[in-house]
Amino acid sequence: MSVPHPLQGCRRRQLRAFQHYNVIEAELLVLPDDAKAVTFRTEYDAQAQEITAYIASVPKFPLHWGLIASEALFNARCALDYLTWELARWNLHQNGETRDPHNRTQFPIATRPYLFKEGQVSDLHPDHVAEIKRLQPYGDHAMSQFADLVTDPSHQEPLARATPLAKLMLVNDHDKHRILKPIA
Repeated sequence: MSVPHPLQGCRRRQLRAFQHYNVIEAELLVLPDDAKAVTFRTEYDAQAQEITAYIASVPKFPLHWGLIASEALFNARCALDYLTWELARWNLHQNGETRDPHNRTQFPIATRPYLFKEGQVSDLHPDHVAEIKRLQPYGDHAMSQFADLVTDPSHQEPLARATPLAKLMLVNDHDKHRILKPIA
């Protein structure tokens, strides 16, 4: 019997997320263009000299896409957690420890430095923790894409919340803890 590679669970979750994405993409491609378009209508008020734009229609996508997208995002988030767990196991092994990582071990996602949960990475090597911090929505890596906008520190958190990692956290938290929202 062969021993599975330690990152096999991470890779399986990542592949499953891509499979879910591909299902939606394939179904979207066969829809006619007009079924995918948001349409607008405008009204001109001559007295006020204003043009008001309204959303006239929004595509009605299949309800099962919400579940598929939810599973894809859950699997993407899980892959990060699996990776963090395996990094913790590696570090403990390197240090001669035989225990499993703490149950709270997972990939933390934070939009502000003080929200970063150190306890979730306490079993990781400091270099791995530093890399995870660098990738955080508030980190230099994520903020570099907004270099022209981050002249005022008060702008940093709203921009951090707009990063893909922060969006992944938000959608997963809403899905797991609050309500399932259809995603288009």
